[in-house]
Amino acid sequence: MSDIAIQFLLDNLRQIVVYNAKLFMNVKDEVEGLIEDLEMLKAFIEDSSEKSREYKVVQTLVTKIRTLTFEAEDAIDIFVMEASVPKTQKWIRKVFHGISHASKIREVAEKVQAIRGKVKEIYQNPIYGYPALQGRDPAGRRRMERRVPTVEKDNVVGFDEATTKLIGWLTGEAEDLQVFSIIGMAGLGKTTLANKIYYDPRVSDAFSTLAWIYMSQTYTCKDLFLSLLKSVDQVTSNMFRMNEDMLAEEVGRVLTWKYLIVVDDVWGKEDWDSIKRVFPNCKNGSRILLTSRNKPVAVHANPRWPVYVLDFLTHDQSFELLQNRVFGGECPQESQELIPVGKEIAVQCNGLPLALVVIAGMLQNDISTGWWETVAKSVNAFLVRNEKELMEVLALSYYYLPPHLKACFLYFGVFPENYEIPVWILYRLLIAEGFVQKIGNVCLEEMAKEHLEDLVARSLVMVEQRSFNGRIKTCRIHDMLRDLCLKKATDESFLLEIRVPGPGAGTTSSSSHETSSSAVSIIDRRICIHSGVLSYISSKPSAPYVRSFLCFAKDQVNLPRQLVGYIPEEFKLLRVFHIRPISSPRFPSEILQLVHLTYVAFSGDFKSIPSDVSKLWNLQTLIVETTSRTIDVKADIWKMAQFRHLHTNAASQLLGLVAKEKSESIQTLSTIAPESCTEGVLCQTPCIKKLGIRGKLATLLERSKEGGPPLFDNLTKLQLLVTLKLLNDVFPDPPDEFKLQSLPHWSKFPPNLKRLTLASTFLEWEHMSLLGMLPKLEELKLKDNAFTGECWSVRDGGFKKLKALQIWKTDLVLWEAKVEHFPILQHIVLKECIGLGKIPSSLGDVETLRTIKLHRTSRSAVESARAIKHPRLKLDIFPPDL
Repeated sequence: MSDIAIQFLLDNLRQIVVYNAKLFMNVKDEVEGLIEDLEMLKAFIEDSSEKSREYKVVQTLVTKIRTLTFEAEDAIDIFVMEASVPKTQKWIRKVFHGISHASKIREVAEKVQAIRGKVKEIYQNPIYGYPALQGRDPAGRRRMERRVPTVEKDNVVGFDEATTKLIGWLTGEAEDLQVFSIIGMAGLGKTTLANKIYYDPRVSDAFSTLAWIYMSQTYTCKDLFLSLLKSVDQVTSNMFRMNEDMLAEEVGRVLTWKYLIVVDDVWGKEDWDSIKRVFPNCKNGSRILLTSRNKPVAVHANPRWPVYVLDFLTHDQSFELLQNRVFGGECPQESQELIPVGKEIAVQCNGLPLALVVIAGMLQNDISTGWWETVAKSVNAFLVRNEKELMEVLALSYYYLPPHLKACFLYFGVFPENYEIPVWILYRLLIAEGFVQKIGNVCLEEMAKEHLEDLVARSLVMVEQRSFNGRIKTCRIHDMLRDLCLKKATDESFLLEIRVPGPGAGTTSSSSHETSSSAVSIIDRRICIHSGVLSYISSKPSAPYVRSFLCFAKDQVNLPRQLVGYIPEEFKLLRVFHIRPISSPRFPSEILQLVHLTYVAFSGDFKSIPSDVSKLWNLQTLIVETTSRTIDVKADIWKMAQFRHLHTNAASQLLGLVAKEKSESIQTLSTIAPESCTEGVLCQTPCIKKLGIRGKLATLLERSKEGGPPLFDNLTKLQLLVTLKLLNDVFPDPPDEFKLQSLPHWSKFPPNLKRLTLASTFLEWEHMSLLGMLPKLEELKLKDNAFTGECWSVRDGGFKKLKALQIWKTDLVLWEAKVEHFPILQHIVLKECIGLGKIPSSLGDVETLRTIKLHRTSRSAVESARAIKHPRLKLDIFPPDL
């Protein structure tokens, strides 16, 4: 990871020199020399990724380089902060004992030169093999081009007998509630087997209600109960305010039909005991399917029934799984020479599915015999049947990652165990941390997506949800891989997780630990904390060298007013500050001193973003959640050269701002008020790709008092806009009293618009024909009575590019459509369309149709969907007994 630290420092130095050249007049030569020397050290680190594990002297030197890089980074950052924010000088003298950081930069530059001399000695010593290493690809590997990601379920091998047996248990005649368990060591495929059973038609036919909940080593019962309610019923905002006991009663209330609940990854007996009370015994044949690594847990849950012990795969099954993961089927004819060595690798995996999946991830991008033989020689010592050695298998996959993916992979350690990660937040963080480098004309966000897809392809990250076009929406990482992330991250001083068990949290003793603030060293760059947050901040920790502070607590933490500014006051070198779960009673104005800040996310009770935010010249992403319905943005974000994304839950008021020059960097404004859609705002943001507008939408369509064009006309000039959300929010008035009478002509919409969402607009269905004329529209979401009226008769000539249609909550009764109206439609989602009689049968003739999802619709609509005969159509119906 040292090369990533050096690369970030190099980029930071170059950027600082460009924007603050006058700050470095006295140390200009030292800084330029430092940049040149660091370039050479970075090349050495890249050459040493394998040598550092083989030669102790190289490993020691790499460690010294990392430490020295951090030292240089600290000197530069403090120097800039001291020069940029004079009021911080008192803090600097207190924390760093009055050191002159101009002198410190000169001192670090001299140390770097000394290290450079040692590096030259190693390069010149033939014992280390660097001359032979340079200029060629190790092991003569043949690289495959990156394939376009495909959307498919994981290949499942060897579970047919287990599936049949367990389904027989689950569908048995006993009327009492029964608990059945799958046990086995980590990586055997307990969750995969449970998933196969869960989606088996024999199971969906036998149970009216199905739900799945993940447990983890640290959990709250409240979170688990909410997750269960989300799976089987609508979760209301009131439920989030309920305590644990009230939620338990809610679960018992909704579990009245015959149900199957999968409780995945239970660690201890006490964990099962803490949740079992919510599962009622309705004497209707309901079942619980439990997975665990620990047999005593399973026996405790049901001492009267044998547990199912998952076996290892046979040699043939192992090779079958390996082939499926690498080639998507059997080994192709042109690669038959790989079969012998492939079987050897499969045998050495000792029938462990997770090991096979990880090894396949290493093999699939390099199908040369030489590389496979190299892997075959390496796996024997690692793949033995215990978790410690399996971690080494996972580490083998980690070592094979290129440097930029190593950093991205380790970064998954900042998220809590079993956390479903929204990828838009992940992308913003990876970019802000400097792990994503721009290549050619490809934007940083697209590069971040490429990195994530690469990690998914290597079986290191699991996809939870994909959009209709196959792009990842949410993802997560297996708990074993997260353990690997944290271990490697700690070794590299990359990340430190601070665990302070909070009230109501369940923990197990196997791997939970506490890390006090005193354990944060001067080279720890990042810390994350997800429980006991208030206790930690109240202890007034000190970590002045930390660059990233992240909190992804599951429950909101209300911060007392006196502690609001503590972290930014004491962590003044922060670049990334994600505390969205921590609610502040006022705007944390102390962040305005964090001159290195690239990303900040927070929440609280405030109504404005002050103008001084625009002085944060490094800031890329600002995420603000407030209790107010509107927020006044006084900061001039257009003059912030690095600024890319503004995310607010409230409608941002930008009325008083007229940008003096165009911003080529701003890509997201989500969400702004209709009154802010002026020429001075939108036309100065030509590169915007995502725009959300929330408020009284009729304002957009009205001509100005002077008779000028409506504000909506300004959207026409947004050539790069692909996503537009229009939310008609007229609170406290009822939305139907301010319904839209019409829509602008289709030519007034952004010309390259692909995704459109309308909510609470109460338009007549006759206006849908206008949306059908949008030439590039692929996804249309109509929410909360976006359109009203009993009949929608689709007109000819529209929706030529539409792939996904969602309609939520409408009074629609009759929907008339022909196959030519939606020629390439792939996905239909209908939610709470309780009056709709049927889905047009002609849609069954749309060859591209893949899914129809019906959520709380009429029984006749469900029957019409089931009557559609389509070879590749998948129906998703809730509740399942409709």
